[in-house]
Amino acid sequence: MIISLYKGIKPFVLFLILLTGIAFWLKAIVVPEEVSYPFDSQYLLFYRWIGAIFHDLPILSVITGFLLLLLMGTLLVRLNTTYFFINQRTYLPALFFLLGSSIFVSLQRVNPVIVASLFLMIAIDRMFGTYKNSKTSFQYYDAGILIGLGSLFYVNLIFYLPVLWIGLIILRPFVWREWLITIFGFLTPVILTIAIHYLIKGEIMNLLSNFQECLIEPYQFGGFDLSHLLFFSFLGLLILVFSLHMIRAISGKKISSRKFLKIMLWIFILTLIIYFIVPSASVELIFILLIPLSYLFTHFFVSIRSVWVGDILFVLFLASIVVVQVL
Repeated sequence: MIISLYKGIKPFVLFLILLTGIAFWLKAIVVPEEVSYPFDSQYLLFYRWIGAIFHDLPILSVITGFLLLLLMGTLLVRLNTTYFFINQRTYLPALFFLLGSSIFVSLQRVNPVIVASLFLMIAIDRMFGTYKNSKTSFQYYDAGILIGLGSLFYVNLIFYLPVLWIGLIILRPFVWREWLITIFGFLTPVILTIAIHYLIKGEIMNLLSNFQECLIEPYQFGGFDLSHLLFFSFLGLLILVFSLHMIRAISGKKISSRKFLKIMLWIFILTLIIYFIVPSASVELIFILLIPLSYLFTHFFVSIRSVWVGDILFVLFLASIVVVQVL
Protein backbone atom coordinates (compact mmCIF):
# COMPACT_ATOMS: atom_id res chain seq x y z
CA MET A 1 0.00 0.00 0.00
CA ILE A 2 2.83 2.43 0.84
CA ILE A 3 4.82 1.93 -2.36
CA SER A 4 1.53 2.06 -4.31
CA LEU A 5 1.22 5.74 -3.34
CA TYR A 6 4.33 6.47 -5.41
CA LYS A 7 3.52 4.30 -8.45
CA GLY A 8 0.94 6.45 -10.18
CA ILE A 9 1.40 9.31 -12.64
CA LYS A 10 -1.03 11.79 -11.10
CA PRO A 11 0.14 15.28 -9.99
CA PHE A 12 -0.28 14.18 -6.36
CA VAL A 13 2.50 11.61 -6.85
CA LEU A 14 4.89 14.32 -8.02
CA PHE A 15 4.06 16.37 -4.94
CA LEU A 16 4.59 13.34 -2.67
CA ILE A 17 7.97 12.56 -4.28
CA LEU A 18 8.99 16.21 -3.87
CA LEU A 19 8.06 16.18 -0.16
CA THR A 20 9.91 12.89 0.35
CA GLY A 21 13.00 14.25 -1.37
CA ILE A 22 12.93 17.43 0.73
CA ALA A 23 12.60 15.37 3.92
CA PHE A 24 15.70 13.34 3.09
CA TRP A 25 17.68 16.42 2.03
CA LEU A 26 16.70 18.55 5.01
CA LYS A 27 19.55 17.39 7.24
CA ALA A 28 22.07 18.86 4.79
CA ILE A 29 20.72 22.30 5.73
CA VAL A 30 19.96 21.74 9.41
CA VAL A 31 23.02 19.64 10.35
CA PRO A 32 25.50 19.81 7.43
CA GLU A 33 28.44 17.40 7.36
CA GLU A 34 31.89 18.92 6.86
CA VAL A 35 33.69 16.50 4.56
CA SER A 36 36.32 17.74 2.12
CA TYR A 37 36.41 16.10 -1.30
CA PRO A 38 39.12 16.59 -3.93
CA PHE A 39 36.78 18.74 -6.02
CA ASP A 40 36.51 21.17 -3.09
CA SER A 41 40.13 22.23 -3.54
CA GLN A 42 41.27 20.86 -6.91
CA TYR A 43 38.71 22.69 -9.02
CA LEU A 44 38.60 21.42 -12.58
CA LEU A 45 38.38 24.14 -15.21
CA PHE A 46 34.62 24.50 -15.80
CA TYR A 47 33.65 23.72 -12.21
CA ARG A 48 35.97 26.43 -10.90
CA TRP A 49 33.40 29.20 -11.41
CA ILE A 50 30.54 27.14 -9.94
CA GLY A 51 32.62 26.19 -6.90
CA ALA A 52 33.60 29.83 -6.35
CA ILE A 53 29.94 30.94 -6.40
CA PHE A 54 28.71 28.42 -3.85
CA HIS A 55 31.81 28.16 -1.64
CA ASP A 56 30.52 30.64 0.96
CA LEU A 57 26.81 29.95 0.40
CA PRO A 58 26.24 26.45 1.82
CA ILE A 59 22.45 26.67 2.08
CA LEU A 60 22.12 27.93 -1.49
CA SER A 61 24.47 25.14 -2.54
CA VAL A 62 22.19 22.51 -0.96
CA ILE A 63 19.04 24.01 -2.52
CA THR A 64 20.64 24.28 -5.96
CA GLY A 65 22.01 20.75 -5.67
CA PHE A 66 18.53 19.49 -4.84
CA LEU A 67 17.06 21.30 -7.85
CA LEU A 68 19.71 19.72 -10.09
CA LEU A 69 18.78 16.32 -8.67
CA LEU A 70 15.12 17.03 -9.48
CA LEU A 71 16.18 17.80 -13.05
CA MET A 72 18.13 14.55 -13.14
CA GLY A 73 15.09 12.67 -11.84
CA THR A 74 12.98 14.25 -14.58
CA LEU A 75 15.44 13.04 -17.20
CA LEU A 76 15.33 9.52 -15.75
CA VAL A 77 11.53 9.47 -15.94
CA ARG A 78 11.57 10.93 -19.45
CA LEU A 79 14.01 8.28 -20.69
CA ASN A 80 11.69 5.47 -19.62
CA THR A 81 8.63 7.32 -20.94
CA THR A 82 10.32 7.69 -24.33
CA TYR A 83 11.81 4.20 -24.71
CA PHE A 84 9.50 2.35 -22.32
CA PHE A 85 11.91 -0.36 -21.13
CA ILE A 86 10.28 -0.69 -17.68
CA ASN A 87 6.88 -1.40 -19.31
CA GLN A 88 5.07 1.12 -17.12
CA ARG A 89 5.00 4.89 -17.00
CA THR A 90 5.97 5.87 -13.49
CA TYR A 91 7.81 8.54 -11.51
CA LEU A 92 9.58 5.94 -9.37
CA PRO A 93 13.02 6.42 -11.03
CA ALA A 94 13.02 10.02 -9.77
CA LEU A 95 12.03 8.88 -6.27
CA PHE A 96 14.80 6.28 -6.00
CA PHE A 97 17.35 8.69 -7.42
CA LEU A 98 16.47 11.29 -4.77
CA LEU A 99 16.49 8.70 -1.99
CA GLY A 100 19.80 7.20 -3.08
CA SER A 101 21.40 10.63 -3.24
CA SER A 102 20.63 11.04 0.46
CA ILE A 103 23.09 8.38 1.60
CA PHE A 104 26.01 10.80 1.94
CA VAL A 105 24.83 14.05 3.51
CA SER A 106 28.19 15.66 2.75
CA LEU A 107 27.43 15.29 -0.98
CA GLN A 108 23.99 16.87 -0.73
CA ARG A 109 25.05 20.10 -2.37
CA VAL A 110 26.26 21.41 -5.69
CA ASN A 111 29.13 19.21 -6.83
CA PRO A 112 30.73 18.41 -10.20
CA VAL A 113 29.45 14.82 -10.31
CA ILE A 114 25.82 15.97 -10.38
CA VAL A 115 26.64 18.24 -13.32
CA ALA A 116 28.59 15.47 -15.07
CA SER A 117 25.79 12.94 -14.52
CA LEU A 118 23.37 15.32 -16.26
CA PHE A 119 25.63 15.35 -19.34
CA LEU A 120 25.93 11.55 -19.17
CA MET A 121 22.17 11.14 -18.94
CA ILE A 122 21.57 13.30 -22.02
CA ALA A 123 24.30 11.35 -23.86
CA ILE A 124 22.49 8.10 -23.01
CA ASP A 125 19.27 9.58 -24.36
CA ARG A 126 21.01 10.50 -27.64
CA MET A 127 22.47 7.00 -27.84
CA PHE A 128 19.14 5.22 -27.24
CA GLY A 129 17.59 7.32 -30.00
CA THR A 130 19.80 5.62 -32.60
CA TYR A 131 18.15 2.22 -32.19
CA LYS A 132 16.83 0.94 -35.55
CA ASN A 133 18.16 4.00 -37.36
CA SER A 134 19.51 2.49 -40.59
CA LYS A 135 21.59 5.52 -41.57
CA THR A 136 24.91 6.61 -40.11
CA SER A 137 23.94 8.23 -36.85
CA PHE A 138 25.64 11.48 -35.93
CA GLN A 139 23.90 11.37 -32.56
CA TYR A 140 27.00 9.55 -31.34
CA TYR A 141 28.97 12.67 -32.16
CA ASP A 142 26.56 14.62 -29.94
CA ALA A 143 26.92 12.00 -27.22
CA GLY A 144 30.72 12.22 -27.45
CA ILE A 145 30.55 16.01 -27.09
CA LEU A 146 28.37 15.62 -23.99
CA ILE A 147 30.84 13.19 -22.38
CA GLY A 148 33.68 15.58 -23.24
CA LEU A 149 31.85 18.56 -21.74
CA GLY A 150 30.99 16.61 -18.61
CA SER A 151 34.62 15.60 -18.15
CA LEU A 152 35.52 19.30 -18.00
CA PHE A 153 33.44 19.47 -14.81
CA TYR A 154 34.33 16.03 -13.40
CA VAL A 155 37.40 14.54 -15.07
CA ASN A 156 36.54 10.91 -14.27
CA LEU A 157 33.62 11.10 -16.69
CA ILE A 158 36.17 10.37 -19.44
CA PHE A 159 36.04 6.74 -18.30
CA TYR A 160 32.40 6.60 -19.43
CA LEU A 161 33.32 7.09 -23.08
CA PRO A 162 33.28 3.26 -23.48
CA VAL A 163 29.55 3.39 -22.69
CA LEU A 164 29.08 4.84 -26.19
CA TRP A 165 31.08 1.99 -27.72
CA ILE A 166 29.05 -0.53 -25.73
CA GLY A 167 25.94 1.17 -27.10
CA LEU A 168 27.31 0.85 -30.63
CA ILE A 169 27.87 -2.89 -30.14
CA ILE A 170 24.44 -3.50 -28.60
CA LEU A 171 22.24 -1.11 -30.58
CA ARG A 172 23.88 -0.68 -33.98
CA PRO A 173 25.31 -2.67 -36.88
CA PHE A 174 29.02 -2.05 -37.32
CA VAL A 175 29.65 1.30 -39.03
CA TRP A 176 33.26 2.39 -38.59
CA ARG A 177 32.38 6.08 -39.01
CA GLU A 178 30.21 5.96 -35.89
CA TRP A 179 33.11 4.64 -33.81
CA LEU A 180 35.31 7.47 -35.05
CA ILE A 181 32.77 10.24 -34.49
CA THR A 182 32.37 9.29 -30.82
CA ILE A 183 36.09 10.04 -30.37
CA PHE A 184 35.92 13.21 -32.47
CA GLY A 185 32.88 14.33 -30.50
CA PHE A 186 34.64 13.76 -27.18
CA LEU A 187 37.79 15.57 -28.33
CA THR A 188 35.92 18.59 -29.74
CA PRO A 189 35.15 20.41 -26.43
CA VAL A 190 38.44 19.25 -24.87
CA ILE A 191 40.61 20.57 -27.71
CA LEU A 192 38.57 23.79 -28.01
CA THR A 193 38.98 24.39 -24.27
CA ILE A 194 42.75 23.85 -24.44
CA ALA A 195 43.01 26.12 -27.50
CA ILE A 196 40.96 28.93 -25.95
CA HIS A 197 42.93 28.64 -22.71
CA TYR A 198 46.18 28.95 -24.68
CA LEU A 199 44.92 32.02 -26.57
CA ILE A 200 43.89 33.72 -23.32
CA LYS A 201 46.67 32.61 -20.99
CA GLY A 202 49.50 31.99 -23.44
CA GLU A 203 50.29 28.58 -21.94
CA ILE A 204 48.61 25.23 -21.36
CA MET A 205 50.87 23.46 -18.83
CA ASN A 206 48.89 24.69 -15.82
CA LEU A 207 45.68 23.46 -17.40
CA LEU A 208 47.16 20.05 -18.22
CA SER A 209 48.62 19.69 -14.73
CA ASN A 210 45.19 20.58 -13.32
CA PHE A 211 43.66 17.74 -15.37
CA GLN A 212 46.40 15.38 -14.26
CA GLU A 213 46.04 16.29 -10.59
CA CYS A 214 42.26 15.82 -10.64
CA LEU A 215 42.66 12.49 -12.43
CA ILE A 216 45.43 10.69 -10.55
CA GLU A 217 45.55 12.36 -7.12
CA PRO A 218 44.56 9.52 -4.74
CA TYR A 219 41.62 10.09 -2.41
CA GLN A 220 40.09 7.81 0.19
CA PHE A 221 36.75 8.75 1.72
CA GLY A 222 37.08 8.86 5.50
CA GLY A 223 33.39 9.11 6.39
CA PHE A 224 32.53 5.40 6.38
CA ASP A 225 31.21 4.06 9.66
CA LEU A 226 29.27 1.00 10.83
CA SER A 227 25.93 2.42 9.67
CA HIS A 228 27.30 2.86 6.12
CA LEU A 229 28.71 -0.66 6.07
CA LEU A 230 25.37 -2.09 7.22
CA PHE A 231 23.50 0.02 4.68
CA PHE A 232 25.66 -1.07 1.74
CA SER A 233 25.40 -4.70 2.86
CA PHE A 234 21.62 -4.35 2.80
CA LEU A 235 21.77 -2.48 -0.51
CA GLY A 236 23.91 -5.25 -2.02
CA LEU A 237 21.32 -7.80 -0.90
CA LEU A 238 18.52 -5.77 -2.49
CA ILE A 239 20.49 -5.41 -5.73
CA LEU A 240 20.99 -9.18 -5.82
CA VAL A 241 17.29 -9.94 -5.19
CA PHE A 242 16.07 -7.30 -7.65
CA SER A 243 18.56 -8.45 -10.30
CA LEU A 244 17.36 -12.06 -10.02
CA HIS A 245 13.79 -10.77 -10.34
CA MET A 246 14.74 -8.89 -13.53
CA ILE A 247 16.59 -11.89 -14.98
CA ARG A 248 13.42 -13.95 -14.64
CA ALA A 249 11.38 -11.24 -16.35
CA ILE A 250 13.84 -10.20 -19.06
CA SER A 251 12.84 -12.91 -21.55
CA GLY A 252 9.31 -11.52 -21.69
CA LYS A 253 10.46 -8.03 -22.64
CA LYS A 254 10.79 -6.55 -26.10
CA ILE A 255 14.18 -6.83 -27.79
CA SER A 256 14.68 -3.06 -27.54
CA SER A 257 13.97 -3.10 -23.79
CA ARG A 258 16.51 -5.87 -23.28
CA LYS A 259 19.15 -3.93 -25.19
CA PHE A 260 18.54 -0.72 -23.21
CA LEU A 261 18.68 -2.60 -19.90
CA LYS A 262 21.95 -4.28 -20.94
CA ILE A 263 23.49 -0.84 -21.41
CA MET A 264 22.30 0.14 -17.93
CA LEU A 265 23.95 -3.01 -16.57
CA TRP A 266 27.24 -2.04 -18.21
CA ILE A 267 27.04 1.47 -16.69
CA PHE A 268 26.63 -0.19 -13.28
CA ILE A 269 29.61 -2.52 -13.86
CA LEU A 270 31.79 0.25 -15.29
CA THR A 271 31.05 2.52 -12.30
CA LEU A 272 32.17 -0.17 -9.86
CA ILE A 273 35.36 -0.74 -11.86
CA ILE A 274 36.11 3.01 -11.87
CA TYR A 275 35.49 3.22 -8.12
CA PHE A 276 37.97 0.44 -7.31
CA ILE A 277 40.64 1.24 -9.92
CA VAL A 278 40.78 5.02 -10.47
CA PRO A 279 42.72 6.66 -7.58
CA SER A 280 40.72 9.91 -7.53
CA ALA A 281 37.28 8.24 -7.78
CA SER A 282 35.32 7.87 -4.58
CA VAL A 283 31.81 7.83 -3.14
CA GLU A 284 30.75 10.78 -5.33
CA LEU A 285 30.19 8.16 -8.07
CA ILE A 286 26.96 7.30 -6.25
CA PHE A 287 25.18 9.84 -8.47
CA ILE A 288 26.14 7.90 -11.60
CA LEU A 289 25.61 4.50 -9.99
CA LEU A 290 22.06 5.57 -9.17
CA ILE A 291 21.18 5.87 -12.87
CA PRO A 292 20.98 2.08 -13.45
CA LEU A 293 19.97 1.35 -9.85
CA SER A 294 16.96 3.67 -10.08
CA TYR A 295 15.64 1.62 -12.99
CA LEU A 296 16.47 -1.68 -11.29
CA PHE A 297 14.52 -0.66 -8.18
CA THR A 298 11.68 0.73 -10.27
CA HIS A 299 11.37 -2.49 -12.27
CA PHE A 300 11.09 -4.54 -9.11
CA PHE A 301 8.49 -2.40 -7.37
CA VAL A 302 6.24 -1.94 -10.41
CA SER A 303 6.25 -5.66 -11.23
CA ILE A 304 6.19 -7.32 -7.79
CA ARG A 305 2.86 -9.02 -7.29
CA SER A 306 2.93 -9.27 -3.51
CA VAL A 307 1.93 -5.89 -2.10
CA TRP A 308 3.11 -6.64 1.41
CA VAL A 309 6.56 -7.82 0.23
CA GLY A 310 6.97 -4.61 -1.77
CA ASP A 311 5.89 -2.47 1.19
CA ILE A 312 8.22 -4.23 3.64
CA LEU A 313 11.26 -3.88 1.38
CA PHE A 314 10.44 -0.25 0.58
CA VAL A 315 10.00 0.66 4.27
CA LEU A 316 13.25 -1.14 5.14
CA PHE A 317 15.03 0.78 2.39
CA LEU A 318 13.69 4.10 3.70
CA ALA A 319 14.55 3.15 7.28
CA SER A 320 18.11 2.18 6.32
CA ILE A 321 18.69 5.63 4.79
CA VAL A 322 17.28 7.29 7.91
CA VAL A 323 19.66 5.24 10.06
CA VAL A 324 22.63 6.27 7.93
CA GLN A 325 21.66 9.93 8.20
CA VAL A 326 20.95 9.86 11.95
CA LEU A 327 23.90 7.79 13.19
